[in-house]
Amino acid sequence: MQARVTAIRASSAAAWHGCKQGDEVKKGDLIFQIEPRAFEVALNQANAVLARDVASLQNAEADMRRTDELASTKAVSASAVDVNRAKVASFRATVDADKAAVEIATVQLSYCSIRSPINGERACFWWMRAMSSKTTRASCP
Repeated sequence: MQARVTAIRASSAAAWHGCKQGDEVKKGDLIFQIEPRAFEVALNQANAVLARDVASLQNAEADMRRTDELASTKAVSASAVDVNRAKVASFRATVDADKAAVEIATVQLSYCSIRSPINGERACFWWMRAMSSKTTRASCP
């Protein structure tokens, strides 16, 4: 029989078992979960930072449009136009970084759960902690 190894990349101690040894499971059934609240909070925080920075980007873009219109009449200096364009570019990069943070938090949250990859009977699990990566490994022989 081929061994299956699944890694949970989290350092949470609280755990929940969705089924017992020998239970019938269907593909996709939750069979093990560590406490996800810290990871849910991290995802919520990343989404809030993204929303804040998107609003700042929209405001900077509106300022840039106004200064671009005024620049054609020479009512504002070229340096004011440059400052607003740089601000927009900076906020765009920040929003991109925020989107990556949301993705990272989503992936970290997904590591809290192990779902059955196939239909069948739940086999045994051995748990060991990898010292360097703080990864808990579950394997079924």
